[in-house]
Amino acid sequence: MASDAPSVGRVRLMTLLTILGIFGAGAAAGFGLARWLAPAERRPPPMWLPLDDLGLSADKLEAARAISERYDAQIRTVIEDTFPKVRALREAAKAEIKGLLTPEQGERLERLDELQPPPGGKHERRHGPGERGG
Repeated sequence: MASDAPSVGRVRLMTLLTILGIFGAGAAAGFGLARWLAPAERRPPPMWLPLDDLGLSADKLEAARAISERYDAQIRTVIEDTFPKVRALREAAKAEIKGLLTPEQGERLERLDELQPPPGGKHERRHGPGERGG
C-alpha cells in the first residue's frame, strides 16, 4: 500500500528551500531599501546648468556638456578659494546674532544650524557617517 505523504527527505528539502527563499528575499529587500535610503551623490553637474531640461538634440546636448565640463574645474577652483571667506563671514554674523539671543534661543540656533546642509556642499563636513547633530 503506497502512501501519499511526502518522504522525510522531500519535506526537509522543501523546508530548506523555503528558508533560503525567505532569506534571499529579505536580503534583496534590505539591499534595495539601503540603496533607496542612501544619500544621493551631492556633486552638482558641471556649471550647475540644467542642460537636460532644455530639450536639446543629442548632438547639442553633448556639445553643451563638453563646454560645461571645460569650465567646471575653473568654477570649482573659484568656489574652493572663496569658500573659507564665506564660512568666516557666516560664522561672524552668527556670533553677532547669538549676542542678541537668550541662552535658550542660542541653543536653538545651534540645533537648527546643525540641521542645515553645510554651505558649500562637500567642502565642509559637519558630521561623520551616520551622525547627526541635535
